[in-house]
Amino acid sequence: MHLRPLVLTTAFVTSALVGCSRDEFAPWGFAEDVTLECANPARGQVGVPYSYTPTVDGVAPFKFSVDPTTPLPDGLSIDENTGTISGTPTAEGMYPLKVVVVDGRDAERTITCGDIIIDPGAGIVCRDETMPPGDIPDGFVGLVYNYQPTALGGRPPYTGWTDNGTLPAGLTIDPATGLISGTPEAAGVSNVTLTVTDNDGQVLTSECGVLEIRDPIQVDTDSLLAAYPDGCITYGEDLAGLIAKGIVIPVKDATTAPTCSLVPGRGNGSRNFDGDMNTPDSFPPGIAVSSDTCELSGTIDPKLRFGIYAWIATIEQSGTKAFLPYCAPQDVQAGTAYPVLREDGGTAKTLSPGHLVFDVEAANPPTFTFGTDAPDPKVTVEYTENCAGSCFYAYIFSYNALSAAASVSASPSAKFPAMGFDGFTHAIRVTEGDETFLRNYGERAFVTNISFDYCMAQNDQDCGNNEADPAAKAALIRANGDGSNYEFGLIILPKN
Repeated sequence: MHLRPLVLTTAFVTSALVGCSRDEFAPWGFAEDVTLECANPARGQVGVPYSYTPTVDGVAPFKFSVDPTTPLPDGLSIDENTGTISGTPTAEGMYPLKVVVVDGRDAERTITCGDIIIDPGAGIVCRDETMPPGDIPDGFVGLVYNYQPTALGGRPPYTGWTDNGTLPAGLTIDPATGLISGTPEAAGVSNVTLTVTDNDGQVLTSECGVLEIRDPIQVDTDSLLAAYPDGCITYGEDLAGLIAKGIVIPVKDATTAPTCSLVPGRGNGSRNFDGDMNTPDSFPPGIAVSSDTCELSGTIDPKLRFGIYAWIATIEQSGTKAFLPYCAPQDVQAGTAYPVLREDGGTAKTLSPGHLVFDVEAANPPTFTFGTDAPDPKVTVEYTENCAGSCFYAYIFSYNALSAAASVSASPSAKFPAMGFDGFTHAIRVTEGDETFLRNYGERAFVTNISFDYCMAQNDQDCGNNEADPAAKAALIRANGDGSNYEFGLIILPKN
């Protein structure tokens, strides 16, 4: 009877001791590892207060320090109790970060974090560091300039951009955006200083270095005419000669040499030579201009019209362009063709181009006229047969490069001699008065080519003299003109 209570008491005590043992030791047996979230530290800026606190988890309390192999940026320190990294950075750069954490059990762990990036201090970014010596980008006389500086640091928005009177003539700065734009007026050097104010009233000022305005690559009209009185480059000239003669004036201090190319386009002398509307315009088949030396080579395809061809080579350097006129003859006529002679001022010029020097600023609105009613130039087309009775002549022409408002004419034309028929003469007259066209093209060389087709007959039918339909008349002229034609190139040069 007395043994049962003793057994129960013993069992109860034993159970109680076991339960107390679990409550006392379980937390120490399953301790947590320290975790630190610091993969993306905040970005900082020189001269601007910085603060960043990583997120920690584990057994508190914690003690924080920075691994000595990855020191903090100058001006920053870490709070050993909170892990907050703070201070005012004094130098820009990218700084790898490792944080050492000691938890409440005195367990230590070193954790690799991301990089702390410190940007430059508050100011204005206005230098092109990719191009030595790291100044504000250069510009060119007469070419549109656009450059956008950037405010850095401080508190946006930024207002009151100013250049403090340091920009060259032709350029201005937008006070709201800081955009520098305009068209430089003269070559020269300016030391540019920019200023802007942030939202806290802090004035940011930067020295942007030297802004040099240079002349673009140029073709000098006076030098061209001194070396080539017809106004165009022909065989036997190269880039070195063009520069030596002062015809091509390269960009000052350029790091690359000029290059030449044939670029189809209005004013450049390209046209639909193959007659296929599905193919792009081209230059006279058979000729080429070297990219490196600008030398003319080849001969114009003898299947093309007899006469003189003119076109423009585009010469480029440092992102600027100039336009250099070239010319070459096609001196092979069909065996049955009528003799053709062109005279300028009474001098034979059949295989030489015409040219004029045009000053786009001389008149308002600008306009030019080439040729007179004399006629001068005068083209004479001789009939190769005897005219037995009444003889007739007809011609057609086409041209390229001018505006829709241009006037091209072969009038006056007349038989010769007056009382007989040995052929006919005609003028070449070109008038251009489209202001938009001339403002766009008047400061560069451009060309127009005029193509003539001729027909003479001893009746009024073969050459379409009694044909009302222009297309039918043109077909008759080409079919019955014995391959008689003439190509004339006119070069318009800008006044220096």
